Amino acid sequence: MNIRHHNIVLFVGYCAETQEVVVRQEGKHIFAEKRERLLCFEYLHNGSLHKHLTAEPCGLPWHICYQIIKGICLGLHYLHDKNIIHLDLKPDNILLDDDMVPKITDFGLSRLLGNGKSHTITQTRIGTWGYMAPEYLDDGVITMKTDIYSLGVIIRHMVKGRNSADTTDEEVLANWLIRLEKDPSQMMRQQTTRLLFETEYKEQIKACMDISWRCTLRKPMDRPTTQHILLTLEETEAKIKSVVGPTPPNAGQLQIAKFGPWGGDGGKTRDIRMTPCHLHSVTISSGTIIDSIGFSFTDHYGQHHTTGPWGGKEGTNKARVARIGRPLGGDEGVLHGITDLSGQQRSRGGGPSGECGDSDDEPNGDFAKFGPWGGDGGQPQDIGTLPCRLDRIKISSGLIIDSIEFSYAGPDSQYRTAGPWGGHGGDNSSFQLAGSEFLTGVSGSIGTFNGHANVITSLTFVTNARSYGPFGRGRGTSFHIPVQGNGCIVGFFGRSGRYLNAIGVYTAPKPEPKAVGKQDGGDEAVVARIGPWGGVGNALHDIAERPHRLHRVTIFSGTIVNSLEYLYSDGDGQQHTTGPWGGCGGTGRKIHLAPEEFIVEVTGTFHPCAWDRTIPSVVSSLTLVTSTGKTHGPFGTQLGAAFQVPVQSDSRIVGFFAHGDNYIEAIGAYVKKLTESSNR
Repeated sequence: MNIRHHNIVLFVGYCAETQEVVVRQEGKHIFAEKRERLLCFEYLHNGSLHKHLTAEPCGLPWHICYQIIKGICLGLHYLHDKNIIHLDLKPDNILLDDDMVPKITDFGLSRLLGNGKSHTITQTRIGTWGYMAPEYLDDGVITMKTDIYSLGVIIRHMVKGRNSADTTDEEVLANWLIRLEKDPSQMMRQQTTRLLFETEYKEQIKACMDISWRCTLRKPMDRPTTQHILLTLEETEAKIKSVVGPTPPNAGQLQIAKFGPWGGDGGKTRDIRMTPCHLHSVTISSGTIIDSIGFSFTDHYGQHHTTGPWGGKEGTNKARVARIGRPLGGDEGVLHGITDLSGQQRSRGGGPSGECGDSDDEPNGDFAKFGPWGGDGGQPQDIGTLPCRLDRIKISSGLIIDSIEFSYAGPDSQYRTAGPWGGHGGDNSSFQLAGSEFLTGVSGSIGTFNGHANVITSLTFVTNARSYGPFGRGRGTSFHIPVQGNGCIVGFFGRSGRYLNAIGVYTAPKPEPKAVGKQDGGDEAVVARIGPWGGVGNALHDIAERPHRLHRVTIFSGTIVNSLEYLYSDGDGQQHTTGPWGGCGGTGRKIHLAPEEFIVEVTGTFHPCAWDRTIPSVVSSLTLVTSTGKTHGPFGTQLGAAFQVPVQSDSRIVGFFAHGDNYIEAIGAYVKKLTESSNR
């Protein structure tokens, strides 16, 4: 079985050798074979978690403790998802890398549970006293909850210390506060210790103590699963972010200063709420003055944010600084953020909106070139003719993006093919845009692969009808290329060598709106099935009856969108309830639509699932807008690639379909065009 996870120690290889040795048998010396078998794993310099645990709570700063606790939970969730029971989970078997990221090791006692939910061991119990679950000690019964008990003991020792039997939760919280006040190295932000403790650490410590208590309950059925534990941690993080924003894990190593502003004191105050770590792009619109500015950045959690534009209407010139350099806090402690201006001015002239100009050499005023995102490796790649419409995209990918190829129509309506840009590896995937379909955004990640720094490791394409991808399974720094306003992506440029090193986009005005999606029915109203957006790797949830009217929508969400349920009526007036689709986490919100009210807009975001790589993507946020102007949401966290269900002025959303098991991994919609008879 292939086990590979960033919180599991990496198996490098093995060595097997057979030697002949002399042994004595029945008074004679004979030659016998002696076999040596060695397993080779990655070496982790920081040793095990055991050396940091004493009678007192863990000696590490709290933000490191929390990182370790969550990492162990993620690694154990990965094992349990593959039906593997570790059976000897303890601090000695938790190794720490250079960044204090925990990795579970020593699978000598592990069991593959198979299809059953439990297994009974009749021989002598083998394990570590104090970390073995009572049902295993007493009866030899092992289940997934056996590891959960061990996890709870580890968390208790980290938060409370080993001699914590008589320590109350209030005393534990007080001890951590004293540590924070005495030791400045525990700090992660330049603010008062008590404020930091009350707003952030206290919630995390309380959540971990509660998890530890539930994990060590006597009855296995009362203990939570790893999935429930991770959801608890996510809910806690979301609660903290709603108050103070995310806490950067490495902010104690950085000095973030704020200078300015320069200029007048008019207008509204504009600022960001998240502490920035790495600036990705800056977009400036200008004429005789600066009309507006927008920019994108990642915070210390690696989450991407786009801010702006701040200002008025777009000017006649638009330029974008977009080149990823080294983030703040790199090895050399130097900021190499903005390194290249790769923007193209918008022409002051231009023909009708949505039409290409007559000359290949004179771009229409509504065309622009943004990017590239990625590294400096390889050779520059570009097209020789201004693109007017994107037709087809072909991606070769495996762990990363090996190459990209696409076809497009130029100003003369002739189709051209560009690429492949990159190498010859990977599996081929291609998709063709329908006549009324256009590309509205591209997202992906940039990382290191096979000795090459800053290559494109994944790509996802978002259209007005659905999403395609993700292609590539790599991780790294996320980037998103949303097209604002009335634009769409019509072509690409970039850099490539053995792989795709960087990618940028050409944008143009959106084509005139037309119906998109599969149309259902030909009577009084046309119902189109549009989407989905997100990952489509798991179960599809859909409805059997064609929807006519939407009455109620129920969304459960926390950090992401956990589940969806709704009530609708069909063409005969019969009401149907469908769902809930997804899992059982999050907080629920019911949206009741008035008799003359309907949903006219659905927007959201999706991003790769960070805790389970078998799930391509999860829907991270949803926002619903009704015909009365009410906005419901956003539900979840607006993070990742953005999408919008296309709804014309004479249409409304009457239903949904989705993919996913424990979460909403992808979502699509049924859109109905209104007629006099259907608008009753």
